[in-house]
Amino acid sequence: MLEKLTHNKLPIFLLMLCIPLFACGSNSAGIPEGLLVSSKQTGNWEIFNLNVEEQIATRLTFEEPYFPDNMVGSDPATLAKVEGYDLEASWAPSGDQIALHSDRFGSYDILLINSDGSFVKNLTASADTNTGSNSEPDWSPDGKQIAFRSDRTGDVEIFTMNYDGSEVNQLTNTTGEDWTPTWSPDGKKIVFAHNSNGNWDIFSINPSGTNLTQLTNATWNNYLPDWSPNGEKIAFASNQSGNYDIWIMNSDGTSQKQITKEEAHQIEPVWSPDGKKIAFADGSSPDGWMTNIIDLDTGKIVETAQSGYPSDWIKK
Repeated sequence: MLEKLTHNKLPIFLLMLCIPLFACGSNSAGIPEGLLVSSKQTGNWEIFNLNVEEQIATRLTFEEPYFPDNMVGSDPATLAKVEGYDLEASWAPSGDQIALHSDRFGSYDILLINSDGSFVKNLTASADTNTGSNSEPDWSPDGKQIAFRSDRTGDVEIFTMNYDGSEVNQLTNTTGEDWTPTWSPDGKKIVFAHNSNGNWDIFSINPSGTNLTQLTNATWNNYLPDWSPNGEKIAFASNQSGNYDIWIMNSDGTSQKQITKEEAHQIEPVWSPDGKKIAFADGSSPDGWMTNIIDLDTGKIVETAQSGYPSDWIKK
């Protein structure tokens, strides 16, 4: 069942107006309440903070595309085709900072920004070693570490580092690719998607790199996992029914249940802080991915006006 909000897409003046009124989206502790969304509604991929209740999105990043030396001086039409990438943002548990994946310095790195979008630090850049391509950061519940994926070893594996970029540790060492690490709410597990035989399945591992456990084993694709706030469920995207839909399962991989059953693809599930809703990216719009929200009790889907796909919902 779909319910479409009665407002139009957010005009630029509304996004600008929201910045000085940011307290309207804050909780009693002054932490901004919002759903982080990666969107290219401005032409480049940027991070927006969507206040779900009030349906106001605040743009957090304003970076131009990175142009390598061999493109400097190219004609404007060629340069206009180059996209900038600020993607896959993750809230710090405190709500005051955000980790994200960006190419603004010429390589794919994990950056740290404040919750107002101001830059703090490039966490994965190093002049001494080749750190490869780094993406999909996810902050640990205690705020001390960030999990991410990287191809710095030649294969795409899961790593952790301290929140300041120090003490990088490789967790997986598998044939194939490991994507989208997500911490369990108690910080004792990291769930991720693995592909080595032509399809994606979901695994978990301890933050120490021990106890690798396969949670799904299928001939179709199960990927993009996200842990529920109480740690009992995992939401994920699966094409086992044809299109990609949102499913949930117990944290041990049992009792898989299909949540969305629409004609278009639905991917990138993100749990609400209270565990009662799941935000996801819907592919039915001719304009590209749109961020929608399903109520798990009623099954009702609300179509927001925000383009792009969600990555993290602030935890109160």
